This record gives sequence, C-alpha cells and structure tokens, in this order.
Amino acid sequence: MMTPDDRHRGRIDGGPFVLCSEGANGVADQETIMVIHGDTTLVLSGDSLHIWSERLGKRYAVIPNARLYLNRVITDAHVANSLECNDALDWAFIIELCERAGARLYGPDETLVLAQLSEHFDHIRATFRWCLRTGRFDLGSKILCSLVDELTIRERVEIASWASDVLDVLAEGQHPIRRIALAIAAHSALLEGQIREAGNLARESVEVERQLGLAAHWLSRCTLVFVNAAAGVPGQCAHVLEELEKISEDSDDPMAKAAALFDRVLLASFTDEPSSRLGVAEELIQLGTQRRSSTLLTMGLISLGRALARDEPDRARAALRQAEKLASLGRSVRLASEARRALIEIRNRSGDGSRMLGPLKGLLDEFEYVGDVSQQLLTLVSALDPLVRIGALDLAAVLCAGLSRTHLATAVQCRDACEASRNGLSAETFETCFEQGLAMSPRELVRCAAAGFDDLVGSN
Repeated sequence: MMTPDDRHRGRIDGGPFVLCSEGANGVADQETIMVIHGDTTLVLSGDSLHIWSERLGKRYAVIPNARLYLNRVITDAHVANSLECNDALDWAFIIELCERAGARLYGPDETLVLAQLSEHFDHIRATFRWCLRTGRFDLGSKILCSLVDELTIRERVEIASWASDVLDVLAEGQHPIRRIALAIAAHSALLEGQIREAGNLARESVEVERQLGLAAHWLSRCTLVFVNAAAGVPGQCAHVLEELEKISEDSDDPMAKAAALFDRVLLASFTDEPSSRLGVAEELIQLGTQRRSSTLLTMGLISLGRALARDEPDRARAALRQAEKLASLGRSVRLASEARRALIEIRNRSGDGSRMLGPLKGLLDEFEYVGDVSQQLLTLVSALDPLVRIGALDLAAVLCAGLSRTHLATAVQCRDACEASRNGLSAETFETCFEQGLAMSPRELVRCAAAGFDDLVGSN
C-alpha cells in the first residue's frame, strides 16, 4: 500500500495515475497524497479521502476507510482498461458505496443512501458484470448482498437476472455469492408462484450457507415462510419466523426482524382473526420509529392497517394513507401498492363491489409492469369478496381453483369465496370453472382475472 511517506511523482505500472505530495483543491498538509486519474482527483489527507470528479458531476463526501479505498484503486489499476464503462477508481467507489448502503440502509441516512444507489446504479450494474466476467466473486457477492432490498422492497427486478447469471457461471460449488444468488432465485420463483421451485432453491441457499459457515441471511427464510404456509405446516412456518428474528439479534440488521413481523401480520390477514396480530404490527411501528427508518415505519403502518381493517376501519385507513405517502417518498412501488390494495379492501366492505374491480385491475397492471406475479395473486385474493358480492361466481370459482395451487391456498378469503361459488352455481358449472382454474399457471390465472375484471367493469 502507498503511504504518505511515499512522496513522489510518477506512473503506477498498468494505470495512468499520478501521485504527488502537494495538496489540491484546498486540502493540503505534509502527509497528503494526490491521485489523478483522467478528470478525477483523489486527495488522501490523514485518514480522510476527498474526491472531485467532473465526469460524475459532483464532489463526493469524505469516505471512511480511506486508505483501504485508495489501496484498492492503486493495486487494481492494471485492470482499468478491462471494465465496460468503469475503471479501477469507479469500482472501488462502487464497492464502498454498496458496503455503506448495506450497513446504513435503514436509519436516518436512508433517503441519502437510496438516492446514491439510484444515482450510481448504472455504474453498479457495470461493476457487477465486470466482477462476474473476471471471476471476482467476492466483490460481486458484496454488491449482490447490498442490493437485496432494492429487489424486494423497491422492485428493481433486474437484480433477479444478475442472480440468474451467477448461477449460470457457478452452477455448482460452494462460494458465498451462490448463497445469495440462490436466495434471490428462490424469491423470484415465489413471485412467479412456483412454490416447489422456490422451496428447493431457498433450502439449497441455506445449505450452502451452512456448509460455508456463513452468517444467516434473511431472504431465503422469508421465502420458506410462505412455502411452509402453502404446505400447511404452521409449525415449520413459526420456526422460520423465529429464525428471522434471531438473525436480526445476531447481525443488527433490522430487516430480518421487520420481515418476520410483517409476514406474521400478513399471514394473520388470511385468517378470521387478523386483529390477533395487532401487537405485532405495533412492535414493527416501534422498530421503525427507533431506527428512524421510513421503510420500516411504512411496513409497520401497512401491518397496522391490516390488523385493524375489520374492527377499526377508520384507524386502519389513516395508517394506510400515511403508509402510502411514506412509501412513495421512499421509492417503494411495492409497499405503496400494498397500502393501496388494503385501502381498496376496506372500501369494498362498505361499498359497491363492482366499483372495486377497476382499482384492483389497476394494481394488477402495476405489478405486471414490474413482473411481480406474487403481488398480482394477492390482488386476486382481494378481488374474491367483490366478485362474490356482485354475483360473478364463475370467475370467483376459477380464481379460487388457481389460487389453491399457490402459497395463498389456505387464505380464508379463498375458502369463503369457494364455498359461496359452490353453493351459488350448479354442480356442473362449478366443476367446470374449478377445473379451468386448476389447469392455469399463475400468469394465466392473472390474465384471466384481468380480462374478467375489464368485462365486469365495462358492463356496469
């Protein structure tokens, strides 16, 4: 590593860097190194690294671990020309950015971190591709781990394709990047309604994690929660939820616990007693408040709305409207849409069911745009009661049959709509509709529902 004692001008082998001992841009002392690469200047003064870049259009804040950062730039200068749109300076900055994002994503710096990730996402993408192409899987793993929440909370679905690329390159073997790639692939399979595939991939991710002795990650466990719920094994489901909370205790990552609390309330909303998890929702709000995290608070408010929807609709509406606003500010398409769907469900209980199908169709279109079939299936569950209320029992029967093959099979909404359809239709019609639904894939079921909603809205 170069240190302030290596005061000299000269070229570093393999890279167009210049080092000198003079200060620059107002930063100067007797132990200063200035590194110049193209239009970018780095000044290491003491333990602080200052960056100026005309190309990136701003002056960056002081970066912690400055000497480690500078060492990365210098020691990897010889690979600068191999990057697609980055150079050695870029990837060092990107890795540092991702590591900081992973450590500080949920807290008072959340808005700033999200803005930085968004601003530099093109560079992040190119750096990840370079890592994969050159076999720098340790660096690629850091990037992929830091972006899990971008996929799950903010619906940046292209990250799923990155995981797929990893598994194409490393179809076998025990490397940490396979663990997170398998977890992301399992999550994607769940979104597609592929329950068995999701379970297999999630369990393989956990097994790789165990064999490598890695700290537990929450994403694969979240998938297993719904895999176990679909299989009708509540004991296993409860065990995984407890695992998630322990992950937060061991790692100080609040998302694992937040996901466990959020899922507990969501699962309760599929029962006759959603208010039984009111305390869990309040605990999640408290976690978001303590962490000063708008994302965790949004999750808590959605959970509160779900828990109160039947017994205290006015209070539930207030919580959900606040959640929708916070989610929009936090760039979370998924959470904003979930809040809107819960609001539609509350309106349905006191209004005309046919008027709810238009907004629900809008949500189907939103989730179609980001490729989230799982949220589309949840929207179909929300549509069952309106369909029954307006007498569209044939479509309700088709949807119930299709949903019976997904992780939502045990939802009380499916049970009630199926019973109403069976009682309201002739035995032959019900059987025909049910067989049609059973034969459909999740995507086909969503397309069938969207067309049916359009017909029903147009006829009213």
